[in-house]
Amino acid sequence: MRIPALILLALVLLVAPVAADTVTTWDVQYSLRGDISQEHHFYGLGSYLFLLTPNYITVYTVDKPDGNFGWLFLGMYGQPFGSYPQAVLPDSMPAIVFPIGTDMAGAEPHTMMVPEPATLLLVGAGIAGVALVRRRWR
Repeated sequence: MRIPALILLALVLLVAPVAADTVTTWDVQYSLRGDISQEHHFYGLGSYLFLLTPNYITVYTVDKPDGNFGWLFLGMYGQPFGSYPQAVLPDSMPAIVFPIGTDMAGAEPHTMMVPEPATLLLVGAGIAGVALVRRRWR
């Protein structure tokens, strides 16, 4: 009795597509440059650093040349300035707006896998079917 239910469950799980969308959210932290008490966060690969000046905002990203972490200059935020190009940022990056009293922002990505609704529906239907078959054979 249990073997057909297990076979049905195995077939449902094998047929169900394992598809997921990746969603990236950003954790943006603002601080004042030079304030050592604010410098307690270490940024990993894929992070961005924005430095506010009176005329422009510079953008850097974490780089790892030769195994050592460092900041790589990308360009200017929002628009080019002088001979420096506009930095190309990910589409999911939120707008960087400096609160009063801050002149530095660090943006760190957090990526999650979100299953497609159809996948969840198919797996749920398979589990319900196994429960029905098991109940019918009892």
